[in-house]
Amino acid sequence: MIKLRLAKPQDADALLEIYAPYVKQTAISFEYDVPSTAEFAERIEQTLQRYPYLLAYASDEAACANDERNENFKISASAAGAGSEILPADEARNRASAAAKQNSANLIASAKQSGVNLKHRQILGYAYASAFKERAAYDWSAESSVYVSQNVRALGIGRLLYEALQRALKAQNIADMNACIACGDDEYLNDASVRFHERMGFRFVGKFERCAYKFGRWYDMAWMQKPIGEHLQNQPTMRPFARFRDEICASADIEI
Repeated sequence: MIKLRLAKPQDADALLEIYAPYVKQTAISFEYDVPSTAEFAERIEQTLQRYPYLLAYASDEAACANDERNENFKISASAAGAGSEILPADEARNRASAAAKQNSANLIASAKQSGVNLKHRQILGYAYASAFKERAAYDWSAESSVYVSQNVRALGIGRLLYEALQRALKAQNIADMNACIACGDDEYLNDASVRFHERMGFRFVGKFERCAYKFGRWYDMAWMQKPIGEHLQNQPTMRPFARFRDEICASADIEI
């Protein structure tokens, strides 16, 4: 089963194993040098003060079987008590949880069909949000990022992470997710990230041309946007992640 939990500074080494190939072998990341473990751990810690930073990991099949039995019991119990009152928030959380578990089971099946053997507790990918801009008026917009281990790409890990990230950001009263995406078509870059974001409901809103230089060539940078909340005249205050962590994680079905 694939599960989601918050990243911790102690996960830095494992996440760097995923991130390093993006830095050294692709133009997906515009960094030139792989960060040190200490620097990466500090990034995780700083991000979690204000935004979610989550990872996907593989759980053993026994745990998966137990979770499936528990979920089937919940669904049966819900059907049996259909006449009882269910709070909308609870119903939404239950549906999100059931959908996440179903997606997780589908990912495990896809991995097996692709010949990928997942180890218990193996970290498969991570996603996080960061400030879109620093000024206060930008509080309701966040920039999103996702990285998946090279050997499990195209199995749906990115979708699982992004859906959970969106739920968490929405619980923070964030109104828009924005993605900054390198654009090009060569041995270091293709349009896979753009296509992924389109499938996730993002739309293209702008491009900076030839603004980044890596591997001896110039790359464009595209901005893509996805509204995830309402835009109101009296907008609810953005809720910093660290202050509301437990509530946000519960609503987004993310382990702490």
